[in-house]
Amino acid sequence: MKQRYLKALTLGLAASLSAFCAAAQAQVQVQQITPDNAAELIQGGPDAVGGIGDWLLSNGTICAVITNIDHESDLSINGGTLNDLGFCDRDDDQFVTTQDLLNGTLRTPVNIIRVDSAIGTDAASILTFGVQGNVSVETRYTVRDDTPNKLFVSKTIRRHNDDADGFSVFTPVMLNYHSMEPFVLASQDLAKSTGFALEEFVTRGPSAFGDAARPADTIITLGPTDSLVPISYGWRVLSATKLVDGERTPLPSFVLADTSSIAFLHLPDDFLIGDGQDLGLVQLLQVAGMELDVDTEILLEEEFILGRGGDVASITDQLFASAPMITGTVKEAGVVMHLIREDGAPFTHIHPDADGVFSAHAPVGPYTLTARAPGNRQMTQTVTVSEKGADVGLIDFGTPTRVFLPHGEPMRLVFKGREGTLDPGFDDPLTGLTVTDDDGTHAQPNNPSVYLAGIDSDRSYVDVPAGSYRVYATRGPEYSLESTDIMVATGESVLLDIAVPHRAVETPGYIAADLHVHSGPSLDNAFSTVERVRSFAAEHAEIMVATEHETIFDFTSLIAEMGLSEHMGTVTGTEMTSTLSTSRVPYTNGHANFFPLTPELHAYRNGAMKNEHRRARELLHDALRKNPSVVSQLNHGRESTHLSGVLPDDYAELISGESYLDHMGVAGRPYDPSHALTSAANASLNEADPVTGLRDIDFDAMELMNGKQSYAPTRVTALRLDWFSLLKQGEHITGTANSDSHGKTQQVALPRTMVAMADDRLSAFDESVFGRALQAGKAYGTTGPQLDFSLSGTGMGGTYQGPLATLSGHVRTPDWIDARLLKVQ
Repeated sequence: MKQRYLKALTLGLAASLSAFCAAAQAQVQVQQITPDNAAELIQGGPDAVGGIGDWLLSNGTICAVITNIDHESDLSINGGTLNDLGFCDRDDDQFVTTQDLLNGTLRTPVNIIRVDSAIGTDAASILTFGVQGNVSVETRYTVRDDTPNKLFVSKTIRRHNDDADGFSVFTPVMLNYHSMEPFVLASQDLAKSTGFALEEFVTRGPSAFGDAARPADTIITLGPTDSLVPISYGWRVLSATKLVDGERTPLPSFVLADTSSIAFLHLPDDFLIGDGQDLGLVQLLQVAGMELDVDTEILLEEEFILGRGGDVASITDQLFASAPMITGTVKEAGVVMHLIREDGAPFTHIHPDADGVFSAHAPVGPYTLTARAPGNRQMTQTVTVSEKGADVGLIDFGTPTRVFLPHGEPMRLVFKGREGTLDPGFDDPLTGLTVTDDDGTHAQPNNPSVYLAGIDSDRSYVDVPAGSYRVYATRGPEYSLESTDIMVATGESVLLDIAVPHRAVETPGYIAADLHVHSGPSLDNAFSTVERVRSFAAEHAEIMVATEHETIFDFTSLIAEMGLSEHMGTVTGTEMTSTLSTSRVPYTNGHANFFPLTPELHAYRNGAMKNEHRRARELLHDALRKNPSVVSQLNHGRESTHLSGVLPDDYAELISGESYLDHMGVAGRPYDPSHALTSAANASLNEADPVTGLRDIDFDAMELMNGKQSYAPTRVTALRLDWFSLLKQGEHITGTANSDSHGKTQQVALPRTMVAMADDRLSAFDESVFGRALQAGKAYGTTGPQLDFSLSGTGMGGTYQGPLATLSGHVRTPDWIDARLLKVQ
């Protein structure tokens, strides 16, 4: 069957090539990246992962990277997907990946099996051919000289026989997991735009499509406001049609958008009942009976529009370039403008420039213009855009209510409202983004913390609403906790006078480490690398193990550039993040960290290993090939104790793919800590690879505490049960504690792992000694208390043998940590 598909594709390519002229003399180009041209062609940016073997498509203004089919993507075991997209003249890529899915599920991705190219004098294309079951998808990515900011995408979807199931929903997905903020725009019917008001669909699944689907055609995603190089993307459906006997008819299409992913939902047929604008219960019942006929094609036309600003207006100004202009000026930095139609539909969102000037194209009509400023300030006015436009003049919030911060000392400041004052929020992008799910509508998490590294680039002030606050200064669990109360009146400036946290607990022979830390290079957040380093220094965590998802990023040079090398060090690694259910590994490989690893220049994902469709023991082998001394850590292996003992009848529904010990990858059942590894229940973990001898359980360490997950004592209990079970069977696995911090609202370096180092000076840090200590179990995890215990002279991490033993030692804490009870198991 695939041979017939490939023959059809080859014929299509021949026709395409003949339609183009010989070679492009202008800016358009399409090239496969090789060792010889990699330095010239590879793009940069926080999420750039393209490397040797991938394909570059460019018109001289924008550069797109489509991966080689041998390079697995985030949602498919194959590559051939759009992974990098940005402006060629700067390192601004914030794009993660796109993936076509059948029936809206990760179980049926369209896997690309061929990539080819075509080029002419004013256009260039990359063509991919993918299959899933008996469905094929031909995709053409095209750039043109006359549309410098656009990437065009055309798709032809066919079903090749009636012998197997087709699909009732075709869903192109853009993975945007807690990364860029989406804005939903209905460019052809602006009244249906919902802006930053999103509907959760990923966790609720296809059953929620009726609630989540919106009759819109454009999704705009925004890079973070603190990006060194701002960018925005507009993903727009130009048409979705059905082709039967040469006749095209439009098909229903909808938008899905939440903070995990964004997608378009295309149906293979029209509704018998309904106008195609709503996806209610009656329409959902019809969808269940839809499928693509063999003699029918679905034709999709899309475009990606790139903007050089981090606001919605960078895209809407291109879509409505002929519309009049609304202009104005704001008096202070950090103000964001929202333009809302008279009917309440959001139209655009504008960032003023460095001089406070703002502008945006908008169709003629009445609007509400809302200005939002730091410190929870807001001003609203009505404005009518005429054919000549509208100038709203100067928007002046007056004197801000401001708190000036201490300077020159590392610390984290936490502002808590008191006497009726709400907690303030800092680093708010001021979009007002909300997500609605089955439990209601939720705003984004508030961040009441300010991180200071004691360097010149630390912020000097914050704006807050007038009120009363208690401010805490902390520097991690080895330091004192200081506090002071302040009252700030409207328009007043106050100097924060607070004591500097002092060292309260010494930890000789140990170094404080966080073995699981993320930032912007990870696919699932947009927290800048600079702010990640600043936050880590503020918490006095000495060693940051950088474990970005599916890439390898080295912080060493950035730490040095920020002048913090004497205060913190780093170990470079990666987090393997398995997502897919495949025939070889039906339940994923969960998540695992590997460190230290060295980034591979010009390699796809900087040399990170493939992780899908392969057992954990194969991943362990790959990591050891890269570094024979690599430390492997199984991350957040359990959700709770629900699957730790007698299994409920519905245990399969409780399994979490991210929690490896809930399913063991290939077994589909939880690890049973009451049974031996050699038992039938646990045997898959103990099966040795016939070539390498490695087993799925051969990790050096496992997380017992993970700070990113919500508080759940039963989760730690479950992991301790597993850990003790393995230890008692002679499996020497080190228990660790890590933050898994992904952004500004998640505290880094708590919990932390204290690693035994004879020489605990940062200046003497040796990552090989550090790794061996972890592998030997010479470490302990903590949320604050510092431990020093021995068992009849055998120190922590050692093994004592004998009929009786004496446990001795002590617990050290600063006075703000109340540790009264010691449990020994």
